[in-house]
Amino acid sequence: MYQNNIELIETSNSELDNNITSRNSNKSNKNIKFIKQFKCKNVYITGFLCGIIALLLNTIVLYIFSYLFNNSEDVSDDIKKSFKKSPITLITGMCIIGPVIEELIFRRIIFYFISKWNLIAGYLVSSFLYSSYHFGYLNFSLIIDYWDRFIIWFIIGILFAYSYDRDRCILSSIISHIIHNSIILLLSLLN
Repeated sequence: MYQNNIELIETSNSELDNNITSRNSNKSNKNIKFIKQFKCKNVYITGFLCGIIALLLNTIVLYIFSYLFNNSEDVSDDIKKSFKKSPITLITGMCIIGPVIEELIFRRIIFYFISKWNLIAGYLVSSFLYSSYHFGYLNFSLIIDYWDRFIIWFIIGILFAYSYDRDRCILSSIISHIIHNSIILLLSLLN
């Protein structure tokens, strides 16, 4: 009886070690070809879930800030004005080109290289730079005026970094970003 329990424990430990090793080896396999990422089901699941979570976090944090600080700044009007001027440019820029370029820069380059040295630093630095980018890079007067937006973009940057880091597939964070921005655009136009 004791022998069976010992064998069961050894089998469980062996399976756990294999899972940990395979998880780490997946992360270290940094060269999953971009085309092959389209065949991975997890990329779509992670991308979709992180995109929806980013949208929910955006909404919740914005609501909390507006409630606590009586802050009613709304970007919907800016989006509507841009849409009236050039709808094709806004849709392609906000929902396709912007997310692809931002994810390549902030997750695939900055996060990837910093996280090789220190994972937490990778999350923090890439998210800080991502958030700063939306203010014209370290434009401290704008960051101070719109600190609530800075915090929201920082949190979303961490979530997009997680989306990339989970499987080391840039397509996942691109999908997250596209979903987030597309729904924001749609809601702004319907508002």
